[in-house]
Amino acid sequence: MFDKSLTDNIDPSEKIGSIMPLGQDNKDLTGSTQSFSSMMQASPTAEQGLSKSQMITPFDLANQGPKAGMAAPNLGTLMSQVQLAQSSMSDLQSQLSYPNLKLKASQKYIAKNKLTDANQNLRAANAKLGAPQVDEQPSGGAGPLARFLNLVSDGMNQLESAKQQLSNLKSQGHNLTPGDFLMIQIKMNKAQQEIDFTSVLLSKAVEATKTLMNVQL
Repeated sequence: MFDKSLTDNIDPSEKIGSIMPLGQDNKDLTGSTQSFSSMMQASPTAEQGLSKSQMITPFDLANQGPKAGMAAPNLGTLMSQVQLAQSSMSDLQSQLSYPNLKLKASQKYIAKNKLTDANQNLRAANAKLGAPQVDEQPSGGAGPLARFLNLVSDGMNQLESAKQQLSNLKSQGHNLTPGDFLMIQIKMNKAQQEIDFTSVLLSKAVEATKTLMNVQL
């Protein structure tokens, strides 16, 4: 039997709210999707904004050659490197000639290795440059400082030989291949680094000697 009590609690005056027509929810979702798509199309991505001329490869950079305003390596560039190394070697000579200079065992070891490596790089650069090889002169004195001064003198002779060779090439109108330029610059840069390191090392030793002399006085 039908239970009448189930319908007693229903208020006939209340209206049931409107129900969204079938398919309306899909329409709204479609509109949102279309709006999102239009926004994406209106804002191009970074890759779309780049032109083909901007998207270059390392091979394109190599084919472009040196940029405007950038000086290509030449004999004058090498000459500047040689002159800088000569000035640095001269500073080493002055530091090693400082009166009563005292070096620790570790400083002697490092200075010897650095100066030897610097001279080897200078000889390699001269060989690639075509400069006459200069033999190392025997040391005229005893002790580590005399040997260091001999290494510095050998390096200065190598640099002078390179300087004369560069002057000859320039006067004769000769030039070097890009590969030779690069190799000589690498060897010269390595030698300069070794010289600069030794100079810093000796400058500390000179300062320590000055301090010690002042204390004794």
